[in-house]
Amino acid sequence: MIEKTIQLILRFNKVLIAGILLLTAILFFWFTKIEIGASLAGLMPPRDDPGNIFLLKTYDDFGSEYFLLISVTHDNIFSIPTLKKIQKLTTEISEHRSVDRVTSLTNANIVKSRDDEIYVENISEKIPSTKREMAQFRKDITQTPLYRGKLISADGKTTIITVFFEETAPERKVREKRLRRSIREVKDLALAAAGPEEIQVTGLPAVTSSIYKMLISDFSTYIPFSILIIALILFISFWSWWCTLISVLVVATALVWTYASMAIFDVPIFALTSFLPPIIAALGISYSVHLFTEHFKQSSIQTEPKSIVTHTIRNILLAIW
Repeated sequence: MIEKTIQLILRFNKVLIAGILLLTAILFFWFTKIEIGASLAGLMPPRDDPGNIFLLKTYDDFGSEYFLLISVTHDNIFSIPTLKKIQKLTTEISEHRSVDRVTSLTNANIVKSRDDEIYVENISEKIPSTKREMAQFRKDITQTPLYRGKLISADGKTTIITVFFEETAPERKVREKRLRRSIREVKDLALAAAGPEEIQVTGLPAVTSSIYKMLISDFSTYIPFSILIIALILFISFWSWWCTLISVLVVATALVWTYASMAIFDVPIFALTSFLPPIIAALGISYSVHLFTEHFKQSSIQTEPKSIVTHTIRNILLAIW
């Protein structure tokens, strides 16, 4: 079987090389279509972790992954300057083109009763401006089960602004692209309002957006840099440009085929699958080193090129396969 394979390789070597180059060129089109996702699978803490429990409870309460949570922390959230800042931030974010609605401490609805009648009062219609009004406002918020522990923390030092985004684009890729841009703009708007209050932004869209940026950065810097280092090490090892070039082409071809296959089967690059390039590079370079080592060994005892290639393939084919 091995001898027949060797004869086929030697007989049709030009056809094989041309076929590989043609297939690589075709797959390169799909390689450019690979989608970078941002899955949190495998990155989330255990389900019994307090932070994860709170996050899952938030999803249950609000019922959508297309929202951001903006936390505002201050020694006294129920102070007039801080409350006005929250109101201003709520208004500015609400006016963003991709935002559906915003809920915060300054536009919540409070259910009250008067003369045996129940009515709903929106806070935004009357923001407290005196200490007496602020005391009543604090009492209304902290004594409302719907808001206590959700909209405002138990110690009264942290409140949450929840930003819901519109999901209008029919195509998922277009929708995610718009969402990432909107998240970046809303996040910058929120963080610019920090001081003296501490402001932080979280939520699944914010986390996935950050992962997306990191993956883009890693791929744009790691792959070219790693190939350069590999080529340098190979050249120092073999002192041969053609050995170096072929080895780099082998790794590059393997990367193109792998990610093109992922694109064809609609498998995006996630945080975990981003580890494929170093694995492929390590395996590809390892095989190249074995192949060229055997080739140089045969060159020292053979003189005819065809005989050198034949013995090299015979000794190394099964191991590489």
